[in-house]
Amino acid sequence: MNLGLLDAAALAPLLARWTHTGASPDADLRAWEQDRLSSARRAAALASLNTRLGRRASPPVQFARKQLVRTMLGPGSGRLFAHAYAMGFDAHS
Repeated sequence: MNLGLLDAAALAPLLARWTHTGASPDADLRAWEQDRLSSARRAAALASLNTRLGRRASPPVQFARKQLVRTMLGPGSGRLFAHAYAMGFDAHS
């Protein structure tokens, strides 16, 4: 969903300019497409990590996983991970 919102924000000016001028923004659309593919790959990697973190595991592994997540979301690094999971590293965020 975050990618879709970012796409809408990035495409709106291109489509508005196209509508007003009649000039197709082909080069801009190609650049947008390449950027979106890169963003989609990053989002897929984060989704894969989330899936792995959410899988059932033995009690010791589950304990270690919980400690890792607590550390990731704790003071200092918590804002960075929240920023990453909100697509904050996306070029158009």
